[in-house]
Amino acid sequence: FQPGGDGLLIIVFDENSGSGGTMTTGTTDGGQVECVIVSPFIVSAGFKSTTRHYHESLLRLMEQGLGLTTFAGSSASANNMSEFFGAGATSTATVSPTSLTFANQTVGTTSAAQFSTLTNSGSTTITIGGITISGDFALAGLGTCGTSLAAGSSCTISVNFTPTATGTRTGTVTVNDSATGSPQTISLAGSGVSSGTGSPAASLSPTSLTFGNQNVGTTSAARAVTLSNSGSAALSVTSIAVTGTNAGDFAQSNNCGSSVAAAGSCTINVTFTPAASGTRSATVTVTDNATGSPHTAGLTGSGVSSGTGGTNYYVSTTGSDSSGAGSSSSPWATIAYASTKVGPGSTVHVAPGTYSGQFNTNSSGTSSAYITYVSDTKWGAKIAGGSSSTWSNYGAYVTIQGFDVTGPTGCCNAIYTAGNATQIIGNNVHSVQNSNGCSSTGGGGIVVDSTNAQVIGNYAHDNGPSSACNYIHGIYIANSSNPGSGAYVANNISFRNSGWGIQLWHSATQETLVNNTIFNNLTGGIVVGAGSGSGVTDDNTVVSNNIVYNNPGTDGGIVEEGSTGTHNTYTDNLVFGNTPVNISLQNGLTATGTVSANPLFVNFSGTTTGDYHLQSSSPAIDVGTSTSAPTTDYDGNTRPQGGAWDIGAYEYAGSSGSATAGLAPASLTFANQNVGTTSAAQAITLSNTGSAALSISSIAVTGTNSGDFAQSNTCGGSVAAGATCAISVTFKPTASGTRTASVTVTDNASSSPQTASLTGSGVAASTAAASLSPTSLTFASQNVGTTSAAQTVTLSNTGSAALSITSVAITGTNSSDFAQTNGCGSSLAAGSTCTISVTFTPAASGTRTAAVAVTDNATGSPQTAALTGTGASTSTGPVVSLSPASLTFPSQAVGTTSGAQFVTLTNTGNSTLTFNGSFVISGDFHFAGLGNCAGTVAAGASCTISVNFTPTTTGTRTGAVTLNDNAPTSPQTIPLSGTGGSTSTAPAVSLSPTSLTFGNQTVGTASAAQAVTLSNTGNATLTISSLTIGGDFAFAGSGTCGSSVAAGASCAISVDFAPTTTGTRTGTVTITDNASNSPQTISLTGSGVSPSGGSTTVSVSPTSLSFGRVKVGHTSGSQTVTVRNTGTASVTFSSVTISGQFVDTNNCGGSLAVGASCAINVASAPTSSGTQTGTLTISDNASGSPQTVSLTGSGH
Repeated sequence: FQPGGDGLLIIVFDENSGSGGTMTTGTTDGGQVECVIVSPFIVSAGFKSTTRHYHESLLRLMEQGLGLTTFAGSSASANNMSEFFGAGATSTATVSPTSLTFANQTVGTTSAAQFSTLTNSGSTTITIGGITISGDFALAGLGTCGTSLAAGSSCTISVNFTPTATGTRTGTVTVNDSATGSPQTISLAGSGVSSGTGSPAASLSPTSLTFGNQNVGTTSAARAVTLSNSGSAALSVTSIAVTGTNAGDFAQSNNCGSSVAAAGSCTINVTFTPAASGTRSATVTVTDNATGSPHTAGLTGSGVSSGTGGTNYYVSTTGSDSSGAGSSSSPWATIAYASTKVGPGSTVHVAPGTYSGQFNTNSSGTSSAYITYVSDTKWGAKIAGGSSSTWSNYGAYVTIQGFDVTGPTGCCNAIYTAGNATQIIGNNVHSVQNSNGCSSTGGGGIVVDSTNAQVIGNYAHDNGPSSACNYIHGIYIANSSNPGSGAYVANNISFRNSGWGIQLWHSATQETLVNNTIFNNLTGGIVVGAGSGSGVTDDNTVVSNNIVYNNPGTDGGIVEEGSTGTHNTYTDNLVFGNTPVNISLQNGLTATGTVSANPLFVNFSGTTTGDYHLQSSSPAIDVGTSTSAPTTDYDGNTRPQGGAWDIGAYEYAGSSGSATAGLAPASLTFANQNVGTTSAAQAITLSNTGSAALSISSIAVTGTNSGDFAQSNTCGGSVAAGATCAISVTFKPTASGTRTASVTVTDNASSSPQTASLTGSGVAASTAAASLSPTSLTFASQNVGTTSAAQTVTLSNTGSAALSITSVAITGTNSSDFAQTNGCGSSLAAGSTCTISVTFTPAASGTRTAAVAVTDNATGSPQTAALTGTGASTSTGPVVSLSPASLTFPSQAVGTTSGAQFVTLTNTGNSTLTFNGSFVISGDFHFAGLGNCAGTVAAGASCTISVNFTPTTTGTRTGAVTLNDNAPTSPQTIPLSGTGGSTSTAPAVSLSPTSLTFGNQTVGTASAAQAVTLSNTGNATLTISSLTIGGDFAFAGSGTCGSSVAAGASCAISVDFAPTTTGTRTGTVTITDNASNSPQTISLTGSGVSPSGGSTTVSVSPTSLSFGRVKVGHTSGSQTVTVRNTGTASVTFSSVTISGQFVDTNNCGGSLAVGASCAINVASAPTSSGTQTGTLTISDNASGSPQTVSLTGSGH
C-alpha cells in the first residue's frame, strides 16, 4: 500500500438503518455508510466527488482491480470509481465528435459510415466493457475499438444509418468502460426520406485532407474522400478533377464512374507529390447534377527538402504563422507551427524573445538527419510556462538546444519528450510547479519518457515547492512504464529541486550518468531504480564522475531504491555532506574511487548566484575515469585538461586565461545573384585562439541590407580554447544593385564584437513562366484496346523571356495507355501558347493514370497535367489490378523489422473475385497483419495487402507475394525487394551539395568561395586520409575539415575557381577516407570568359591574424597570408613590411602573374609582456594599395 506498490484495501459497512445525510452536491440520499479505500494510487488530498456511489460500484472497482473486462450483475451498470485514483495512474476517456448527424437517407437504405474517435488521455489502460447503439443506427463494423485501450491511444467507432421511417430519427452510442465519467455517449441524428421519385443529394467526407510533410518529388500514401448520394435519385457525375493553386502536386483516382445510385457512395483516392518546398494546396472538385454542384474537398500538404544537409527555418516574436514563410526575413511566430512544416535535417532558429509555452512538437527526423530547434542566443529565447507542460516533444531524432524554459504552474514538466533518441542540450529549465504543492501527479524540469535520450549541459534548478517533495525532480529519466533505457546524462548542473537532482524510476535501465554536478536538492542527489509496476529491473547503469554535494534531503546522496540489478557501477564520484546518508546501494554492491571531501567550488552559494567551477585545490581535479565520460565540459572546454578527467560538470582549466576570437575570412563577396533567389553558401570560420572558453552571446547579420543575407552556424553557446566553428552565409537579394551587411559575433573576447563584411550584387533577370491549363484531364470509360477522342492541354508562357522546351512526354504509372501530339516545338515566345493533344487507349480494365510532363527552363519545371481514365472490361469475369505492382524496402538493419508497406488489390472486372487458399510470401518478407483482403472481393471493390521486411543477412534480398484466385491471370505475383543493412559500427559520408557550379569568371581572376558540407552520418569516427583538387579550382582556405570527423558531426570544404583560359572548365575534389564508399568526389564546373581590359587587383586573405599568448623571447608557429592576383594584368610589388613584435618570411618576389598567388608567413616574436599589435603592409601597383593585415598577440 506504499508508493511503488499496487495494493487496494476497501473497508465498508454493509448497511445503515438511518435516514441518510447530505452529499457534497447538497442533495440527500438515504442509508449512507462510511467507506475507506487505501491504495498508493489514490488522488491528492482535498478531492471531492459529486457522483453517487453504491455497493455495486465497489464491486465493479474490485473487478477492475483484478483485470476483468466484463462485470457481474448490476455492477455492469454501476458508476465507475476510477475518479478516486490518480497518484500513479489516471484513466480519462473522451469521444470526438460527441455527435454524428447523417444527411437525408432513403427509408430502408443504409448510409455511408461516419466515425467518432475514442481517446484514452490518461496514463493507464482503459477496459471497454461494451459499445451499444440505439435507434435506426448500427455499428458499421469498420471501427477499431476492442476490449481495452492503452494510455495515450485512440480507436474509432463506425456508425451507419438505415431509417425505418421518414422524418427525423435519433439514437445514441453508449461506451461502457473503466474511465472516469463512464459511460461516454455519442448522440446520433438523421432524416429518413421517401423512396419515391426525387433528387440526388451529394456530399464529400471528409471535406478536407491534410497530408503533412512530404519530401519534394516523392509521392505520399493515398488518402480517401467518400462521395455519397444521400438523395432519392441517381447522382450523375460529369467530372472529378483536382483544381486550384498547386493542382499539379496532387493526383486522384476514383471508382465513381458516371453515376452513383441513391443512397450509394464511391471513393476518391488522392496522393500528394510536392513539386517544391512549403505549403501546397489544391481542391478535389466533383461536378454533378445535385444541388450545390460542384462539391469540393480542400487539399493541403507541405513539401520538405529530402536532403540531409537540412533546411534552415526561422521563428521570431515579430513573425506570423499565417503569412510568414519561415525564412529569416519572413519568420513564423511559434515553434509549434514550425514543427508542422519541418522535416529530417531541418534546423529551426528561434530569435531572442518570450514565447508562450504549453505546446507540442510532433515531427521526427532520422538517425542521420535530426530536426533541431535552437535558440540562436543561448537562453535568449524564453518559453513561458502555462497551466500544463510547457514543451512536450513526441518526435524522434529531435534536438532541443539553448532555451530558457519556465515550468508550468500545474501538471507537469518544463521539457518533456516521448520521442526516441531526443537530444536535450544546454537549456535553462526551472520553476516547475512552484505553487502547486506536492502534487503526486509528478513532473520535472527535464522529463524523458523514451529510449536513447541525450541530456547534456543543462541547468535544472528550483523545480517543485520549497519543501521536500518526492514527485518533482530536476531531471527525470523514464517517468512511465514506456521503454526508457539507454539515456546518456552528462555535464548537467541540477540543484535546489524539491525531489531528486536526477531520478531514474519506472522503466529505467542501462542509463549512463556521468560528470554531473548535483547539490541542494531536498529529497536527494541521484536515485537509481525502477518500479511502480513497470516490471523492469534497473541494471547495467553507470554512475561516474559526478559531484553529489550538500543535498539536505530525506533520502541521501546516491541511493538505489526499488528494483535494481547486480551490474550497476558507481565509480569515481565525489559524494559529501548529504543527509541522511551519502551512498546507499542494494544487492551487496559497493562504490569504488569515491571522494569524500568538500569539492571546493569557486563560490558555493547553493543558488543561481554561485560559481560552481573548481578551485585549483579541489579534490575533484584529475581523479575521474575516462570510461563513458564526455570529451568536453559544461563550458565546452576539452577534457581532460590535466592527467585525468575531473569530477563534475566543469573541467578545471586553470586560474587565469582569456578567450581570443577571430573570423576568417574577414569579408565575403557574392557573385551576381538574381533578385529573389538564394546563392550557394559561403563559409566563415570563428576561431578561439585563447586559453579559455569563448562564450557567445549572439551571432547575427547586421547592417544596411541585413535582410538580404542569412546565416546558420555550428557554434552553439561557447567555443572551447583552441577550437573553431563554422558560420555559413547565403545571399538572397531583395533588389538590384550592390547589397551590403555584416556578420556580427558578440562574445566575451576583448575584441568583441567581431565582424565580417558581406557584399553582393542583385541583378534582375528576364525569365520564362510556364503553366498548363487545365491541370488534369479525365477520360470517360473506354473499352480496353480502343482509342478515345483527343482532349487538349494548353501550354502558356506568361513570362518575359522565351520558354526553352526540352521535352513533352507522358509519364507515370500507366504512361503507355496515353499518347500525346503537340505543336510546341523547342521554344515558346513570351506571351505565346501552344496545344498538346492527348488520347487514351487503356491496356487493361480499371482506373489508369499518368501525366503530361513538360520539361523546360521555367521555374517549377517540369510542369504536369494529371491524366485519368477508366478501362472498361469486355469480359464478364473478375480482373485483378495491383497498385503498386511491386514493393521496394529501404536499407534495414539485419534482424530488425521494417514498417509495413501496402499494395491495393482492385477487382476491375464484372464479377466477384474469389481467392483459392492462402496468400503465399517468400524471402525475408512477412505479412504485416494490417491488410483486409479476405476470401472474396466484389466487382469494383478493393482491399489491401500489408508486408514488412526482416533481413536475415546484408545485401539485396528478394521475394514475392503470390495470389491464387479465379481471375484469368491467376496466379498474380507482387515482386518484393529490400536491402539488409550492416549492424557493424562504421562511418558514413554524406556530401551536400555533391557538385559546385561557378558560372562565368574572367580568365586569371579568382571567384568567391563556395562550400560543400561533409557529414559523417555513421556511428564511428571518419578518418580523412587526403583531400585533393584538380583543374582550375583550389581550396579556398576557409574550410573546416581536418583529419577526422566525429560520428554525427560535419565540416565544410571551401573551393574557389580561377580559370586559366576561356570556355567550360571542369575539376574534381577527391576525398579519401575510411568510409565504405571511399573515395568520394565533388564535381566542379565553371566558365572562363575573356577580360574586357587589363586591371591590377589583388586579394589578401586573411586580413587579420591572432597569435594568442607566446613566451617572451620565443617565436610562435607561423600563420600564412595568401596574396592572389584577381585582376587581368600582372601585379608588381614595391615592398612588404611588418611592424610591432612580429616577423615575416616573404615568398612573393617582385611580381605576381594574373590568377597566381603567393604566401607570406608571419609569426609572433614578443620581446615584452602584454598585448602586442602590429601590421603587415603590402605595397604594389594594384588598386587599393597598400593592402594591410592586422596582427595581434600577447607576450608572457
